Amino acid sequence: HGAGLSAEQRLLSVRYVIDLFAQKGKQDAAGDIADAFTGMMDETQLRLAEMTRTVGEGAFEIAYQPISDLATGKVSHYEALARFTNPEGTGETVKFIEALGIANAFDLAVANKVLGLIEQQPHAHVAFNVSGATIASPASFGMLAKRRKLAPRTLIEITETAAIADLESAGKAIQALLEFRTPAHTRLGG
Repeated sequence: HGAGLSAEQRLLSVRYVIDLFAQKGKQDAAGDIADAFTGMMDETQLRLAEMTRTVGEGAFEIAYQPISDLATGKVSHYEALARFTNPEGTGETVKFIEALGIANAFDLAVANKVLGLIEQQPHAHVAFNVSGATIASPASFGMLAKRRKLAPRTLIEITETAAIADLESAGKAIQALLEFRTPAHTRLGG
């Protein structure tokens, strides 16, 4: 099982299923515990392969929620929120994406869609979420360098659902993102 998955994805699948099994698997294991665990593992790996395809194809929707200034009542910007059509809902899907190591690909797919919209809408200001798992990987933001002119109309929010493993790298990535937004003569730290 797990054909087409990387060694890391297979390992993350095992970890995910162990956690899932500890939470609810015991009651699902009316018969053989090993069979129940194997079934959960097969289901998780199939779901991971499907979700990897969904993310890679950008087969999810983005809802743009207006964020208003409380003092004026005017819309200050929009928050881009991914939406999936699956029965467990977006929150559970994002937890799955983060737990199974595809948050980086997902965050970049969302960013691509959002930046595409901003390019088409000259006055749009949009915020989008990035997982703590992604922000620690500064190389992930090469697309922002190519679209630097959009930075003043882009807000990036770091979600609290995944721990940031490498705080030093995350700090460097955040600094680099801040430099995209500020003119060279007013860069932070210099």
